[in-house]
Amino acid sequence: MDLKTLYGQFVKIPIFPTAIAIMIGWYLIVMPFIKTEPTTIPGMLVIVVMTYYIKYVLKMIFNKEKRGAIVKTNIRLEELRCIPNKTLEEQKEFISLKYPTSKNKWKFSWEWLNRLLFTITIYIVIFKIFKYILYLSNISIGWLGAIIFVILFPLTLNYILGKFGVETSDISVYFRGGKRK
Repeated sequence: MDLKTLYGQFVKIPIFPTAIAIMIGWYLIVMPFIKTEPTTIPGMLVIVVMTYYIKYVLKMIFNKEKRGAIVKTNIRLEELRCIPNKTLEEQKEFISLKYPTSKNKWKFSWEWLNRLLFTITIYIVIFKIFKYILYLSNISIGWLGAIIFVILFPLTLNYILGKFGVETSDISVYFRGGKRK
């Protein structure tokens, strides 16, 4: 990497959003959990699952292009799932839709770093909000409750998202009870 391209990438950095992301990330990562008591491991498991799925729901609500692409992909995946004996081309198409690969070679850029910092900050903010809500509600979550929640929450959320066509293809595919027509 030469100095000219490095300088060109450095100039493209949006200064204001980067400064805000760094300040918020620094505060949330470095500062300890100030007003909350330690959470149990089952409670943390529930919070992590809720954080992941709420981030996905927020992404679907605010990104119309991503929502449209997922709807098209889910429709095609469902068509391919209903075919009992797939040809080799259909199998390749199913695998490439289900597990998309990036064709771009990895290359460092400041925009990528900003996106990564912003995503980490969003996850931390959502996590801390749920941790604070759990602290305020004074709910004690045991292992059995956490396991039941980890299974039922994604299934319920996927059922609701399925009404809009933006469900994730996770464990709920195995519990759908036959082929859809």
